[in-house]
Amino acid sequence: MSKKGFRRGKKRLLLQRVRGIGKKMFKWVLGSVPGPHSKKSSLPLGVFLRDILRLSKNIKETKYILNKGIVKIDGVVRKELRFPLGFQDVLTVGDKTYRVLFDKKMNFNLEEIKKEKNTKLVKIKGKKHVGKGKIQLTLGDGRTVLVEKKEKDKFKIDDVLKIEIPKTKILEHYALKKGAKALVLSKKVLEGEIQEIVPGDKYKKSIVKLRDKNKKTFETIKEKVFVIG
Repeated sequence: MSKKGFRRGKKRLLLQRVRGIGKKMFKWVLGSVPGPHSKKSSLPLGVFLRDILRLSKNIKETKYILNKGIVKIDGVVRKELRFPLGFQDVLTVGDKTYRVLFDKKMNFNLEEIKKEKNTKLVKIKGKKHVGKGKIQLTLGDGRTVLVEKKEKDKFKIDDVLKIEIPKTKILEHYALKKGAKALVLSKKVLEGEIQEIVPGDKYKKSIVKLRDKNKKTFETIKEKVFVIG
């Protein structure tokens, strides 16, 4: 039985939360091709260019911009209209550079950046031995990076790396530990300082307890915590 392949479009009512895009104006919106982010955690490049940045009025104009080769994602030229962009990706259009972030209500947002255009934060999603004394780290945007075996206890799953793009060179390492500053990416974006990490087991997930600047405590599962310092 043959496969249908990816869907070229999706209903706007199923679209991720994006400020400024009406979900009831039209029925359909662009769908994403398989890429570094899942469909639930990303939006197609064409949506960012046409609907968020308002650089074009329709798909034809958007394709014209992409074919000029002035659009880069993480320092690499992309011409695919449906290429997925997710949290912390760096989008460059001509001489302007933006970072994909969330606002307080978990809406996708583009923030123009002037500094650190060649860096991004990524979460470690996996870790395994690959032989010859190397450990392979799988990052949240689909990248992989090799580190020495002696550093296997230094880098842990759910830690965050600051990397140079597009080379994937590790610049800084932010460990998920007590005292670290972190974001909680859930229905809302919360920021706080980690107070305690309660280990889980095969029946329960690990819990992270945090405290915000108003000294109010809250907790969430470890997968929703993103360390920023």
